Amino acid sequence: MIILSSFTKQRKGVWFLVIDGTSTRRGGFAKIENAIKYREKKNNDKSGYPSTKAHMFLMGILLSPDGSRFPLPAMPYYTKEYCKKYRMKFKTQVELAVQMIHEMPVPPNMNKLCVLADEYFEGKTVHNACTEMGYSYIIPADSRRCLSDKQGNRTAVTLHKRRYNLNRKNLFKKIFLVEGQEKTTAYRRLSEPGRKTKREYSAHTENVTVAGLGSVCVTYSWKQKKKKGNKTDGATYKVLITNDDTLSCKDILEYYELRWQIEIFFREMKSVLGFDKFRGNSFTAYARFVSIALLSILFLEWYRNSTLRKTRSKQMVGDIAKARTLTLINLLNKKIEEENIEHILYCFADKQHHSDGAAMLKKLLRIA
Repeated sequence: MIILSSFTKQRKGVWFLVIDGTSTRRGGFAKIENAIKYREKKNNDKSGYPSTKAHMFLMGILLSPDGSRFPLPAMPYYTKEYCKKYRMKFKTQVELAVQMIHEMPVPPNMNKLCVLADEYFEGKTVHNACTEMGYSYIIPADSRRCLSDKQGNRTAVTLHKRRYNLNRKNLFKKIFLVEGQEKTTAYRRLSEPGRKTKREYSAHTENVTVAGLGSVCVTYSWKQKKKKGNKTDGATYKVLITNDDTLSCKDILEYYELRWQIEIFFREMKSVLGFDKFRGNSFTAYARFVSIALLSILFLEWYRNSTLRKTRSKQMVGDIAKARTLTLINLLNKKIEEENIEHILYCFADKQHHSDGAAMLKKLLRIA
């Protein structure tokens, strides 16, 4: 909590906790600890790919109203065999998610938190945890999730089949979200100028009683896919559940789009910080390696926020506000090189030729 309050703007608004699991493939080494089978080669498999093992981590990132991203400590998924060997209590990914929700540091300026996750975490356990903590959540409904009758008994009508009983022409409304014009633009940190991608939804929200969850708000939506020439390539259907009936249909759709931010986060962790490049058999060592990678993200966020406070150029402020991991690393490297040049010139160059020497040195290093 001290870290969260030390380098974020005191700006009130909705905070988002995005939760998901990620796996890192480690090859088929037999001695890797706490590994799950990612791919098992079959006897008739002629692809040439060997059996593959992987490690699983549950991760969460906090998204603040000013665009800051705070990675929470990773929660390793321990296999039953590993737990039995080291006399540990086995926990499913859903149980780890509940633990993360309960243990998450609460920012001092937070007036509302919304938990986002995929359908794997949909259920009574996460629902109760969020309700107990006073948090909202938005999670896709499981395909088997059913409505309940007045007595609370489970009916045969699933939420996914419920769409056939709704008048799509009269009840469903068109909702448009344009990239760069959403209320949640700051959370997304878009870095492609001039791109105006429009998403079209046809959606309807209603309060219903759902088996196992009680009274919740359910949003049924179709997302129109991109057009190819004069044809439209179908539409995707999704059912979203939330315990917050104060949210509008548009808010629910826009908020849930932020769940994709953790997928971008995983991609940056693996492609930029080498999250999946660890070599070794000890799972304890690998977990520490992951913690260092997360600390690197946290440090880059601190550098981003401290640079924003010192920058006066509106263009630079806009660029830094949108900067993600790779851009922040490049900015930091450039700053380090410039400070090294100044230090060298201060130590070895005389004052008369200091400015000329600095310009020449910068030109040689191509960072002017």
